[in-house]
Amino acid sequence: MFADPTGAAFSVWQPDQMNGAAVVNEPGAFSWAELMTRDLPTAGAFYGAAFDWTEKNGDDSPYKEFEVDGHVVAGGQAIASEMPAEVRAHWNIYFDVPDVGRMAVVGGPHHEGFSLFEFAG
Repeated sequence: MFADPTGAAFSVWQPDQMNGAAVVNEPGAFSWAELMTRDLPTAGAFYGAAFDWTEKNGDDSPYKEFEVDGHVVAGGQAIASEMPAEVRAHWNIYFDVPDVGRMAVVGGPHHEGFSLFEFAG
């Protein structure tokens, strides 16, 4: 478990017995990861140095897409200044479900948050 310089927690592992996500972008599976932070340039520089991610969008874009070898792997945006100070930097994880409307943000029994959405791909 780690945290980037803006405070967003994340985990990494070295594949061995657990290879990672074998199924993505299908109903019931992981579909997207999105960073929310108050300092997107600092976070982007960190992930670029740590994981060799590049930013797809230009410096003037409010939303960033992070790529590895030309493939988009995650998105990121700044937490709006109107949001309370208690909203800390975080990663929001999305799972594809077939009939949620457009999107729902939900919480689990241990205060974990995640989102459900209908993947259009």
